[in-house]
Amino acid sequence: MEVKGEKGGQTVEAKNVILASGSEARMLPGLQPDSNLILTNIEILDIETIPKTLGIIGAGAVGVEFASIFNRFGSKVTILEMLPRLVPVEDEEVSKELEKHFKKAGIRCETGAKAENIQKNSNSVSLSVTLANG
Repeated sequence: MEVKGEKGGQTVEAKNVILASGSEARMLPGLQPDSNLILTNIEILDIETIPKTLGIIGAGAVGVEFASIFNRFGSKVTILEMLPRLVPVEDEEVSKELEKHFKKAGIRCETGAKAENIQKNSNSVSLSVTLANG
């Protein structure tokens, strides 16, 4: 594989290559990051204390990684996904196994969940969730 940058190119040889070019958080209306209570995958890396509770909106690769990490740190984690399953771009069997593992680990998983009425208070964020199944 050849990687070209501003300072020229570099050839990398390997049996296997993982392309992990990064991601950018998609902002939702009423949910603007503030580096305190509402965080993206970038700001959360700068927190100094582990939150007692953590709500994660979006169960793509980055969302489920942070759910797992903070669950292991001791946070009570809830993950909300608008689509019908976790990691919706992955194979359905992977999604089922991941959800089973998360539930066993104590991570609350809500799929078909639409976050609404987001309210930021002085020390917390509250929101309403509409579930596809009522």
